[in-house]
Amino acid sequence: MKTKEEVRLAVARRIASLPPAVRQESDRLIDRQLRTLAVLNNATAVVGYLALADEVDVGRFLDYRRECGSRIYLPSGIGAHACFREWRHEEELVRGETGGFEPDPSASELEDESVMLVPGRAFDGSLARLGRGGGWYDRVLAGRGERDLLVGVSYSCQLVAAVPVEAHDKRMELLVSEQQLLVAGT
Repeated sequence: MKTKEEVRLAVARRIASLPPAVRQESDRLIDRQLRTLAVLNNATAVVGYLALADEVDVGRFLDYRRECGSRIYLPSGIGAHACFREWRHEEELVRGETGGFEPDPSASELEDESVMLVPGRAFDGSLARLGRGGGWYDRVLAGRGERDLLVGVSYSCQLVAAVPVEAHDKRMELLVSEQQLLVAGT
């Protein structure tokens, strides 16, 4: 089995090789897949993320869910202060400790169960996820227990034969790409 770093590097190359038009179309198809999933339609709280340059852009889906009445949360903070904070569309994002944009630190933290859209560097058929290597999501998800529906979001080129996993790694319950939907246990 390849190491985590080898998998990260291989998948980063695959994503980089996708032409911008293909990525935009893939983002659109993933948005459509997410909107048609019945399990997401009644979500009162949706956790999303602001996509990095090489991640699936879920912004349209977050806007859609906001219009449907869902509360939207984004990653916030680092270390002991890592959590998900509510983001109201009219509120400006602030630059966080890591340099990325996030909701104001005074915004309310996610406490209820949610549908959580989780980016990753790579996923496999058992819905194991490999992140970027900082462990941010693993730490925050471990503190949330089992109350969230974890939905991995990726381009199909991010699906690999096997992701190296450790005991603390959380598996997704669904994985949505532009080409397929994978469900845990099927």
